[in-house]
Amino acid sequence: MLKRVTNQLKPNRLLPVVAAALLILLVLALSFLYTVVREFYYFAQHEHQNYAQKYAANVAATERLANTVYESIILRPEVLDIVQRAQQGEAQADRARNDLYSELNTTYQALRNADIQQLHFHTADNHSFLRFHRPSLYGDDLTPVRPSVVQVNLTQQPFHGFEEGRIFNGYRHVYPLVHNGTHLGSVEISSSLLNFKRAYEENGLDSVDFALYASVVQATVFADEQDNYTQHPLHNDLVIQNELNEYAEESGIFDFAEKQAIMANLASRNGVESAVAEHEPYFGVILHRGQIYSVQMTPFFSDATGNPAGFIVNLTQFRYLRESLSRYYMQLVLFFIVSVAFALVLLRDRRLLAETQLLARVDNLTGLYNRLYFTVLTKKLLRDNGKPSESALRRKKGKAWKARQYSLIMFDIDHFKRINDTYGHDVGDVALETIADSIRAVFKPSDVFCRWGGEEFMALVRGDANAALQIAERLRKQIANDAIANDNLPNYTCSLGVVQLQSINQLEDALKAVDEALYRAKDNGRDRVELGVLASEIDK
Repeated sequence: MLKRVTNQLKPNRLLPVVAAALLILLVLALSFLYTVVREFYYFAQHEHQNYAQKYAANVAATERLANTVYESIILRPEVLDIVQRAQQGEAQADRARNDLYSELNTTYQALRNADIQQLHFHTADNHSFLRFHRPSLYGDDLTPVRPSVVQVNLTQQPFHGFEEGRIFNGYRHVYPLVHNGTHLGSVEISSSLLNFKRAYEENGLDSVDFALYASVVQATVFADEQDNYTQHPLHNDLVIQNELNEYAEESGIFDFAEKQAIMANLASRNGVESAVAEHEPYFGVILHRGQIYSVQMTPFFSDATGNPAGFIVNLTQFRYLRESLSRYYMQLVLFFIVSVAFALVLLRDRRLLAETQLLARVDNLTGLYNRLYFTVLTKKLLRDNGKPSESALRRKKGKAWKARQYSLIMFDIDHFKRINDTYGHDVGDVALETIADSIRAVFKPSDVFCRWGGEEFMALVRGDANAALQIAERLRKQIANDAIANDNLPNYTCSLGVVQLQSINQLEDALKAVDEALYRAKDNGRDRVELGVLASEIDK
């Protein structure tokens, strides 16, 4: 009888445990599922944002390239002399057009390899003078269709931005032409949307379209050039250049037919319809043949008028969920078992790590960086300054890298031993803490500063020696004034040394030079700033 009762009680005792475990697992599973969905949208949108930043960087790079072409090629006297001759009548204009084409055509062909699509000269009254991409088409009035040209000829200030044209669209950089005090007209250097598409799709995983409003194309492009555009499957009011579709078919990033089908499926969504009608952003997710895709529609405008021009349509196959599915299953199995223990261990480890990192980096009296961590940061800054990253060089588009100027400032308290001997080490500690506050009041957050040792401090600041001397002088006054303002401290001053450097190879020399400058300040009466010079500079 007892055994039977016991056997009947066991399930009853286990049932609450099992129910509680299932309930906890259900809550955790739902929470985990919610987290996965949020991660899905976060990573998808974050990926689109990364590409948007890359696109903006490419736009900025084309502007820098166009500026270089304008300043180094277009503004040459021989080019401006030819353009000026075009002002002397129709016959002279024809000869000047031919001479200008001969002078710059070789350069233009080379620029096309650098993704410059158009080189277009305009007269001061907004007529086309010479299109290098269509040299036989000239003389047409651009006033109704090219507000950027009108703006530049009117203000004689450069214009940078997107604009549809009579033949091509793209990001245009229009500059005034002025020679010998005479306004001759303007010149345009532009990059095609295909250039941005190629740069955007470098990773071979995602696709971008530039879908324009059909009404914009119809109102601007030559009638016999409008067959260069095809209706975009996303919406009847949008068109896309044929060359973008041709590139998409050749690149193989997405199966072109599959991509068109995905776009057609998206077209039926109310959000897409509303975005096109209101010229608003749209983000959406679509499941197509077992694959998850995300799409971001970002509106862009004609920069000269501010009128809507179309959308940047970014399509991405979402790989995160598929690649992580097996991991998710394992996490669900282990989550309940290890979560509490892991949280306790993590909490302990994070606290220990934070304390260790703090002790390794910070001087415990002043709260400033210690010498070791200052040295690490300084070497990293100077190393990066001397050897830019590959991404930084790519943004330069061939321009020479120009390293930044830095300066070291070293200083200490004058007669600090006397303060300790006369007033005690407690007062000396207060003086060091007060100086740390003075340092924080003077230096910028971007500057690097530390307690170098004892009563010595060191700082690395952005700027040449002249700028650093001014900072050092402000610091000298700040330290003296803060000492006077503190009734618990005797008055004291500081001596400072300054030396300029640029690369990590100069660091050891600079540390010696700034130390010597500091002691020269001591020898010259204290409470002053002295400028040091690198030994390598003295040798010159």
